[in-house]
Amino acid sequence: MNQFQGSLIAPLLVLCCLFGAAASAAQRVVGTTEFSRGAVAAQLGVATPRVLSKGSEIYEKDFVEAGPQSFAVIRMIDEAKLTIRPNTGLSIDKYRTEQGREAADLRLERGGIRAASGKIAERRPGGMLVHAAKAVVEVHGANFDARLCRDDCAEEQARKGGQVVTAEDARGAPVVGRVGLLRGRLRAVDKEGTTRSIQLGGPLYVRDQLETDAGSHALLVFRDGERITLQESSGFLVAAHRFNASAESTSEAAFKLLKGGVRAMTGTIGLKARGNYRMETPVATTGIRGTIYDHFCAGDCITERPASAENLQALQDDGNARRPDGLYTQVIEGAIEQKSAAGTFVLEAGQSNYVANPNLPPVPFQRPPVFMSNNPAPRPDTVPVNMEQLFGGEALEGAPPGVYVYTRAGHVKMRSADDPGSGDGGTTTTQDSGSGTGGGSVDLGQGETGYMGMEDGDEPKRVENQQAFMTEDGYPDPGSGQSPETVEANYSPLSGDPENPESFSCVCPL
Repeated sequence: MNQFQGSLIAPLLVLCCLFGAAASAAQRVVGTTEFSRGAVAAQLGVATPRVLSKGSEIYEKDFVEAGPQSFAVIRMIDEAKLTIRPNTGLSIDKYRTEQGREAADLRLERGGIRAASGKIAERRPGGMLVHAAKAVVEVHGANFDARLCRDDCAEEQARKGGQVVTAEDARGAPVVGRVGLLRGRLRAVDKEGTTRSIQLGGPLYVRDQLETDAGSHALLVFRDGERITLQESSGFLVAAHRFNASAESTSEAAFKLLKGGVRAMTGTIGLKARGNYRMETPVATTGIRGTIYDHFCAGDCITERPASAENLQALQDDGNARRPDGLYTQVIEGAIEQKSAAGTFVLEAGQSNYVANPNLPPVPFQRPPVFMSNNPAPRPDTVPVNMEQLFGGEALEGAPPGVYVYTRAGHVKMRSADDPGSGDGGTTTTQDSGSGTGGGSVDLGQGETGYMGMEDGDEPKRVENQQAFMTEDGYPDPGSGQSPETVEANYSPLSGDPENPESFSCVCPL
């Protein structure tokens, strides 16, 4: 163990307001201290510990430690931000931003951090790692908290009255689905207009507009069991999704195909609340009767120049035949209703049709077009999906020792250190998986908590009931957008500890 760990206060009292030995000019600067209160310092190897104050540099290989009632906010060189909580020891093992070599390895020895990832996780999802005991947190672009708890978290929980909040209550925007299979690349533009790259197991939210690249496809799995394969070069909007397992008739699912194609298998909502399910396209809205069906938009999906009979015949015989603009549909199981200005039309299993624009009725095919029969994107019902791994959780009694991760925004994967993880941070152009999570790992989206014990054989799990000591943390949230000046004003030495009634332990004068 580093000789500095666990012995912070005495050296700092001796060094009060004196700078420690300067780090070698050859050391790599990886961050800057934006705010510090109390006894906070950094040590590089066996060099003299350095008191951290506003503007102090942070180096690769530094061990950063905060004493009781002390904390610091650090901005890293890739614009990631870290709040180092009281009684925390954090080792910055690696921090590299060179193009193609982006990597951040942090090691939480004790205590906790609040973090907002930066360009490393943005350019290389999973390239930022936080190691804690037997757990590893892969950051795929997120605002998250990580705690390594002994008995301290249980004590903190007790101070908050032993409160827990349910996962549903804790979410600002609930996770409505996850990516169960991914080949190539998938990205989303959220309701705020922010674009993110989505990885295998990544969360989906209402108002996400999803897009796949050429040669890519993704299986989207929703909480009610709905599965949608998004084909290559496709655009798709999750317009609404609300699943209430205890009152299924109040559930709702609404999607919109913007371009390209989807292969859909309805879930519980489509079976138990059919009137509350719809798939919109530029030419018609699809209602279902518990079914599996395909939609494909050629061109803009709408045209004033419908395909000729010869065009449509060619599509039934030749997989390379030109596809005139319009909507192509086939039903594999069950039946659908297509509603447009031209009327309501039922399409049953084994049938297929073509719709040029909302004012024209569908034109049936005698047999499905070859390009639809030979679709390279998998039928959603043929992909193994483990709903428990994707959405399940376990209730947790109290706040037992272990590693906790609470995701405030974005996506993190919590895995056992024995699990190989994504290896290259998810930068490969091809990823395939049947369930979206591997053994020994769990994906966490906004408002979700993961927990892993520290005994041999323990594996991470998603927690159904949120712990108040995680969700009600009073120290600065680096993802909130607060300026250093705001933090300075809100966390002055006279304001006291956000977690305790005592004042901050201030070593050096301001």
